[in-house]
Amino acid sequence: MLKYNHSTMLTDYQYRRRKIGHVQIDQHDDKILLWSLEIKEEYRNQGFGQKMLREIKIRYKKPIELYVLATNAVAIHVYQKVGFTVTREDDKGLSFHRFWMRWE
Repeated sequence: MLKYNHSTMLTDYQYRRRKIGHVQIDQHDDKILLWSLEIKEEYRNQGFGQKMLREIKIRYKKPIELYVLATNAVAIHVYQKVGFTVTREDDKGLSFHRFWMRWE
């Protein structure tokens, strides 16, 4: 079971009393902006990222938005697996290509 210690914007996630990662969010009236989600390497590919996202969705009961680099196929896969969809692409004036994604 995941446990977390909530601060204003940064939340550490724990599993069996060990920190396995963190998430950074910005809460708005109508949505949550997800700025960072990181899972320690030894806990990756075990479903923890999906669990963290679902827990945020349940806790805040709002749509979640984020952007992800278009080259980060692993993250895009995780986000799509829980229900995120690409809402727009952005590469104008940037040195990289990114997708904006949203989960209602």
